[in-house]
Amino acid sequence: MFKWLKVRWYISMLSSSKPGERWDAIQALGELGDPRAFEPLIGMTGLGDCPATAPSIAVIQKLALHLPVIKALGELGDHRAVTPLIKWRICFDDLSYLDKERNSVVGRALDDAIKQLEAPAVEALITLLKDSHHSVRGAAAMLLGELHNPEAVDPLIELLQDSDGRVLARTAISLGQLGDSRALQPLLERLSHSESRRGIAEALGVLGDTRAVEPLIECLSRPKDSATHETIVALGKLNDPRAVAPLMKFLTDSDYGLRCSTATALGNLGDTAAVEPLIDLLEDEKSMVQEQAAAALAKINDVRSVEPLVSALQKCQGAEEVYTSGGTIHPYMPGKPFHDALVVMLQSKPETVPDEQLGSIVVLQDINSLRTYIKDDCGIKEETKRENFTDDLSGLRQLARQELARRKSSQARPEKAAPASRTLQPILATCSGCQQKFRIAPKHAGRRTNCPKCKAQIDIPMT
Repeated sequence: MFKWLKVRWYISMLSSSKPGERWDAIQALGELGDPRAFEPLIGMTGLGDCPATAPSIAVIQKLALHLPVIKALGELGDHRAVTPLIKWRICFDDLSYLDKERNSVVGRALDDAIKQLEAPAVEALITLLKDSHHSVRGAAAMLLGELHNPEAVDPLIELLQDSDGRVLARTAISLGQLGDSRALQPLLERLSHSESRRGIAEALGVLGDTRAVEPLIECLSRPKDSATHETIVALGKLNDPRAVAPLMKFLTDSDYGLRCSTATALGNLGDTAAVEPLIDLLEDEKSMVQEQAAAALAKINDVRSVEPLVSALQKCQGAEEVYTSGGTIHPYMPGKPFHDALVVMLQSKPETVPDEQLGSIVVLQDINSLRTYIKDDCGIKEETKRENFTDDLSGLRQLARQELARRKSSQARPEKAAPASRTLQPILATCSGCQQKFRIAPKHAGRRTNCPKCKAQIDIPMT
């Protein structure tokens, strides 16, 4: 009874003229979890009858204003909240590109609310997989993957027969998130579908089954498309040496994005056959490619990459970094990827770094006052900030000095000769009374004992 009085009080406060009181009432109703609060909370949004197939900017704007209501509906646990929440999420999915920063907050709030209603939400979403509108089927498939409920595996596998490529791509990604091996063969069968190949390749990489290696390699032999990047990434996740040779061909591709993803994939595979081609990428015209190549070399951790990394870092002394992309600043420090790769090597396997290269690291000069510019179509506009690389380099130099000192100390320390192993022989003693001979342990040498036969005293010799 007392709980119902509290619920009634907070429901009445939903119409308060003070925003703070309304906020507190919404939060309290969610925490109380009383289903009688459902209708008043839905009524606050004015979106109870929002059709999922007719999204509008107004819906997104209203959802952004009612984040506390979305959270409270999830906390209520009322199955009636499933349908409106899913409709809003589908509507948001179609229009989220309009304001990504704000709408990412709305999307997370809706996802969290739906996850709190997991059981009824899964059932409702499985039903929506058969909706006549492709955007509803696609959004439902995506949400089922995010809920990670195994009951969704079979319905999603069935949806792989859908004729819409976007629905297929989202379904494949969700099956990858669910991680069920039953999805492998159906995904491989649909890999030839060009419009959904990107999502299928991503799913195969997440599943991690090496049976997908050969089909994915075959995809790389086709003309480049939007799925090539995801195919490369997927092969990098499968940890199979068969992928190394086909991937290395893309290290010289004209698309720098593919060079980046290939370097990362080869680093994940960790095959030393990729070391020399990755070293060549340290001089790539794109700083992003250099960064990924250095990170890959750090993962492989082959001694051949130490000297090129040190050399690349030395070339950055006093360098200037100019940012392009129409006034958008991309934080990047020349030399930073080479520095980070060397730090990894000195921390994980310092013994692989030759003395000569350790000496080169110790005498590296500071990189100071790197000027950052914005460049647009009209040329350089203005200097925006200065960077200092001194502290990072100081730490790298210290690691190199420590390793050199350890080696010097190890060489100066004389080796101790191993003690000669000696097996002590038993002592032979003779009883003076009965003339019986006994073998006695060496630890009793010099002592006196009684003969076990005649009880006469026996003096045990030292040897």
